[in-house]
Amino acid sequence: MNTEITQATAIRINDAHNALLTAVNDTKSNAVKAMQLAVIIGNEIAEIPRGTRIRWMHDNCPNITQDQIASYLGIASTVKKRKHDAIDHRALNLLGIIESIQADPHTHTHTQTERNKSFVVWVSKTKAFLSEMTRQKPLDQWSTTERETIAGQIKPLAEMYQQLIK
Repeated sequence: MNTEITQATAIRINDAHNALLTAVNDTKSNAVKAMQLAVIIGNEIAEIPRGTRIRWMHDNCPNITQDQIASYLGIASTVKKRKHDAIDHRALNLLGIIESIQADPHTHTHTQTERNKSFVVWVSKTKAFLSEMTRQKPLDQWSTTERETIAGQIKPLAEMYQQLIK
């Protein structure tokens, strides 16, 4: 191999490697900072009473979406439960720092991370919806139709819950 080509190649590789190491270190620092801020935000949001949380956030922090609220709450909760393992790919994905990686980019199947995020968002929205309903109208004031409709919707969840706690 030509010595001139070899030296030029080595210089490009070493320069790219050094740039990569700098980018990785910067990324680590920024990811840690993002996680710390997410925990702070999540803890602050958690202080807002559940029945009023979504409306209050919408009125006072309109640039934060419900998905982001759920992500912040989930990350803060995870950090409280398992501090040593709090920063992982799931949290980074929830913050939008990384994207889910699919084996085949041409398929439209959801990755486990996407399903987990969808589940967290769904649970948060469901809880918020039911909290808002009961805040506006206590359960003892619901009509028979309202009770039956909601009961029919949550019955499968209640059955699943009973199986999970066995």
